[in-house]
Amino acid sequence: MNKSMFWLASGGRRYIPTLDVPALEWMDDDTISVAAGTVLFPNGGTYYQAAANITFANLDTGARTVGRDYAVFATPGGIKLTLISTYHASGLLPAGYTADQVVLLGYFHNGAKADGTVGPSRNQAIFRYSVTNNTLLNANYPYRTHKDLPAGVPLPGMIKVGALAIGIYQASREDATASANGTSAYPTSRYGVVPWAAIQGWDTMAAARNAGCRLPTWEEWLGSAEWNPGSSTPARMNGNTVYGSASDDAHLDPPGAPTVAVGAAGALTGAYQYKVTLVNALGETTGVTASAVVNPSSQQVSLSAIPIGAAGTTARNIYRTAAGGATYKFLVAIADNTTTTYTDNALDATLGAAEPAWNTTGAQQGQADPTVGGRTLTGTGPRTALNATVMAGRSWYSPAGLADIVGNIWEWVAQFFGGLLTSSPGAYVSWGYENDGAWNFSGQAYNPDTGGYTAGLPAMLLVGGGWTDGSLAGVRAADALYSAGTSHTSFGFRLSR
Repeated sequence: MNKSMFWLASGGRRYIPTLDVPALEWMDDDTISVAAGTVLFPNGGTYYQAAANITFANLDTGARTVGRDYAVFATPGGIKLTLISTYHASGLLPAGYTADQVVLLGYFHNGAKADGTVGPSRNQAIFRYSVTNNTLLNANYPYRTHKDLPAGVPLPGMIKVGALAIGIYQASREDATASANGTSAYPTSRYGVVPWAAIQGWDTMAAARNAGCRLPTWEEWLGSAEWNPGSSTPARMNGNTVYGSASDDAHLDPPGAPTVAVGAAGALTGAYQYKVTLVNALGETTGVTASAVVNPSSQQVSLSAIPIGAAGTTARNIYRTAAGGATYKFLVAIADNTTTTYTDNALDATLGAAEPAWNTTGAQQGQADPTVGGRTLTGTGPRTALNATVMAGRSWYSPAGLADIVGNIWEWVAQFFGGLLTSSPGAYVSWGYENDGAWNFSGQAYNPDTGGYTAGLPAMLLVGGGWTDGSLAGVRAADALYSAGTSHTSFGFRLSR
């Protein structure tokens, strides 16, 4: 018979012999299969599981949640799911059972589908390569490696890519939330929290070891990102588009500028400029193009040729500077998509909020990181552009299930490059693949201790890019500009083991 040793949910210190233990396999987005097998419980009871396909509806786990990990237990009452949290004071156990009544079979991740959509259950999926038959799980801290767990076995929040286990999400601190960085020294791979950024390359290696993990090499990172199961064609993503596509998100493009002219007598004196944004059911575009400068003197300003939006536009907002100012603030909403004229006579003191920094009209949108502007929570995006030069773009889930490989923040990987003295340190070149950027591969590394470029100082590689890098971001974007002692709010990392 096929014998194996099983971990107990009471803390992982005892092992119970079992026979022909049920194994877990992925079936589809909603279903795992459990092979037939027999489990001997620590209290002496025996449980036989017939082969079965089990969905969330069959299991007593409550509402299915995007971006969460679930443990699968054999119990006297059948197969049970337990939502995995970062800490379980009494050990990871299904509700209503004690440690001597259960045996852990494994776990899996439930997240957003590969097209990046998040929402009702139809847009959720059991990640195929996250289904793991592992009984050596840390009972109290499941996102930290059990001391006996072999390399290559995924922790919760990871997937298997060949012999490698790699984090689905950019690393976050164990106590990070959707509104705070946290302070824990232990990293995790979790959905919808503040990423662990502003960390030196040196420190990413130490942090990963705290959880029993390591940084991936460049080859491991790139291979995992481009792995397209069953296909000889690599999966690719650029900062603007999916490989071969004109756009990868349905959204409204920001409009052009209105025509402006001085009008009848009024309250305005000074130099003014205007921008227009489009509004749809999902959000609002940025205001990219400014009007010409108009200079009323105790006059009104007449706006004409106010742009009309594409299908789906429900309204347009006009933003204006104060006299002589450079910040565009809300002036008025035009609650239709037909009106093309407006007369402005509003005092500067009546202007409202500043123009949007993000284009939020796309069907796929990120959740803003409240701790740092221009960044999003792990796994959530951004799914439309956040600056004027990038009109399309989204967070990308690779075919294997990795999120944020392109966009959000750059990621440190375990790769060093020696800096060579040149006349133009930090120079950029293109790989020739949709303009993905390569920086400083024949230059020098920036030294934060001196504030300059030090000849011969090796750089630690950053990959992927952020959406603010526009089309230069991509799965093949790589930056050898910074030494391992550098940190920045746009630098993070990903766990592997």
